[in-house]
Amino acid sequence: ATAAAPAEQTKAKKTESKKEPKKQESAGLSPAETKELESLKQQIVERKAILKDQGLSGGQQNKDEEVVRMVNRMTELKEKQEPGSTKKEKDSKKDSKKKTPLSQEEQKEFGK
Repeated sequence: ATAAAPAEQTKAKKTESKKEPKKQESAGLSPAETKELESLKQQIVERKAILKDQGLSGGQQNKDEEVVRMVNRMTELKEKQEPGSTKKEKDSKKDSKKKTPLSQEEQKEFGK
């Protein structure tokens, strides 16, 4: 029985190490989802090129409902691929907004 136990542990370690690289490669996305993510990236670039040819600015392109839909789906897939990755970006943007001017009340207090 003692000889079988180390063999089982070795098998368990092998299966664990095999699972980890797969998680890093697909990182929670099925092959179809990975394909969809790459396809979405390409479609967004193509759609924006068409809109640019129509004379729309970058901001207007981003507001196009088809672009918004594709970007939202791409964000969902990226979040599934790497949980928390898209939230960190939004949080860092919020931090930069904290440098807002003082309110009138704060100015009065600071002036005292």
